[in-house]
Amino acid sequence: MSLRDRELSSWAERQKEFYRVFPHAHLQFNPESIYAQNIVNELFKHANLTPGKRILEVGCGSGRFTLHLTYKGLNLTALDFSEEQLNKLRKTSQQLGLNADQLSIQIGDITTSTNPFEGDLFDCILGFFFLHHLEDIRSSLKSLNRMLKNGGEVIFIEPNRLNPLFFAQIFFCKDMTWRDEKGTFRYGAQGYTSCLEDSGYCEIKIRKFGFFPPQILDKFPSMLRIEKRLEKFPLVKIFLPFLLIRAKKSL
Repeated sequence: MSLRDRELSSWAERQKEFYRVFPHAHLQFNPESIYAQNIVNELFKHANLTPGKRILEVGCGSGRFTLHLTYKGLNLTALDFSEEQLNKLRKTSQQLGLNADQLSIQIGDITTSTNPFEGDLFDCILGFFFLHHLEDIRSSLKSLNRMLKNGGEVIFIEPNRLNPLFFAQIFFCKDMTWRDEKGTFRYGAQGYTSCLEDSGYCEIKIRKFGFFPPQILDKFPSMLRIEKRLEKFPLVKIFLPFLLIRAKKSL
């Protein structure tokens, strides 16, 4: 095993331990979550996600967003390297009556050189709050590039590091640690653009959206209307909490 492979293996073990030790109640699927529904709706507004496309979600965890995507009629392959989180997703998907055609759940690690899908290609690859956890983002983006069809698209939702609430969240949330969340502040929109360009992507588009955290939106759904108004103010826009990142595989 090379030095880089050992470093990535060590990183992966730390990540698995992070999700094994802490309950991460805020990351669990909630069918009534206005916050999760809103993020999924943003994807459908700005990306060409249609039933019939072959779609992969990487870093799916226990399905916080995955299952909302199936509600929209998408057939998904959900990938994560945590068997514990995937078992939670399997249990919930069975309770919802989803079959293997609607949701295929697989364990795998895109940070390794092995393609977990043995050459199968996808129309689109999604990731929710996934990139900032990666040790080597460029290498991982190249791995995803190899899993895409020509002209295929990647779509990511990431924190906007300019939003000050993420600092507070990391330091005051008992399920978060600086070591495992500091990647939130590694890249901004320009940094992600550079990483994508270096990894074989083009037509990169990044937009900011959101305003209220889940604790507010899920408790007071009417605040979503206010959020949509706030998103339009130029002075507020730079600090909006989420980045919707889209890019296509270069031909």
